[in-house]
Amino acid sequence: MTLPAANDQKHKDACQYSVDVAKEFLGLAAAGVAFVIGLIFAGDAPFTKRAVFWSLGSLAVSLLLGWLYLMNVVSSIAQYDNYNVYQPRRRFLAGFQIVAFLVAVGVLADATRSLIQRTRPPATIGDGAARFGGVTITGLDRPGAAVDIKVDSAGGVDLRLRR
Repeated sequence: MTLPAANDQKHKDACQYSVDVAKEFLGLAAAGVAFVIGLIFAGDAPFTKRAVFWSLGSLAVSLLLGWLYLMNVVSSIAQYDNYNVYQPRRRFLAGFQIVAFLVAVGVLADATRSLIQRTRPPATIGDGAARFGGVTITGLDRPGAAVDIKVDSAGGVDLRLRR
């Protein structure tokens, strides 16, 4: 059984697709770095230092692996006319470029979830009082007491106690 040459049309097409995917992840990682740095310089950094460290680190690793992959492919084509992207080194670089990017996305998603939970106090009702964010309504333990809650289209809330 003879293997096809590493410069036939199938290999060229696979190489072009692989390079395009690597370039897309390079662009996404660069945008992610800009996003995180923008959050840092915006003033109140909403994420913890650990989340910033891991997200920037993962995005930097993704960028580095993507560049190494592209340089490896270009070098192979230029020196040996070899379009084979299935070599173990190239598969490792491309695969871990994507994994590093997904780790950064996961870290940022978890940090965002934590931020939302920290900034939005839950509504509590008990002991004759209701608390919504920073507003407390007392006197709910009286007979016939009720609260009317109206939310307008702009997100404003009107709370009224009926007795």
